[in-house]
Amino acid sequence: MARAYVFELANRRISEADVDEIDLATLSPERFAWLDLDTIDEQALRHLFLRFGLPEAEVGELFRPDREYCGFHHQDYILTKVLLCCPGEEGFRLVPLIVAMTPWGILTAREGPLAAVDKVHASYRESFASIGKSPAFIFFLLWDAIVDAFLPSIFMVDDALENLEDEYMEGRAGADILDQISSCKRMVRALKRSLAPMQRVMRHLAGTRFELLSDEARVYLGHLFDHMDRISQSIDSLQDRVQSALDGYNSVLTQQQNNALKVLTIIATIMMPLSLIAAIYGMNFDFMPELRTRYGYFVVLAVMVALGVTMLSIFKRRKWL
Repeated sequence: MARAYVFELANRRISEADVDEIDLATLSPERFAWLDLDTIDEQALRHLFLRFGLPEAEVGELFRPDREYCGFHHQDYILTKVLLCCPGEEGFRLVPLIVAMTPWGILTAREGPLAAVDKVHASYRESFASIGKSPAFIFFLLWDAIVDAFLPSIFMVDDALENLEDEYMEGRAGADILDQISSCKRMVRALKRSLAPMQRVMRHLAGTRFELLSDEARVYLGHLFDHMDRISQSIDSLQDRVQSALDGYNSVLTQQQNNALKVLTIIATIMMPLSLIAAIYGMNFDFMPELRTRYGYFVVLAVMVALGVTMLSIFKRRKWL
């Protein structure tokens, strides 16, 4: 549901209303608003962005199908579009989030619920009472929640990889283990695809002076960028773990195949002399004295069994089995 929150610095008061009820002409740096939309409706957003005073050309870039990421940073406004990783039924789904900030307000738009935005909804009142001086405090809360949201996703992929490694090392791997490893690989790629543009945004915001952001705010953004950098290293480590899991599974699979071939080879080796004996006594010659021996059949069977047992014991002593 689209909601608007108006923050009044003079009396530290917060009022809520529908987005349509907000008169943007009454907003100012002393009475700013947060407009939060749970849908990315191009027509409605264009209208709001233009009322916010944002350039039409840059607003149009947000809705281009080939632009997953946009970042426009100027002295009097910041306009950003990023993709957030959200857990889905099959791995992660990438959900677009649009954030616009001006001296008199901040606007967020996304498709459906987002954990990062929900976290801001849960903490904005307390934060406004302590640090709220401009729309930037919502901006900081939002980016902090976005960065923190990566950690549960990273832990989820890490746990999945650890379980997969335990399964194939203990011989409990199912037939779909390759699909599971591939799923982890896709999730890591989604995390990287989501984080990389955010790092570029944060690097630029932390390293450039803007009227919208105080020096103190830029220091805070610098800490967020450092946090992002550590998360990026964790994602790179996950990428290496996925490859290690795949290599480890292939090694275990190769070892299992080698063991199977070894067993088959031993069986064939034992059967070779037995087959030779059976072939010799299966020849249809008239003059074969053993054929007329009363107990010849049982003697030959006993020799064949003794030969097979002897060869099997030799293989076991040499630890070939």
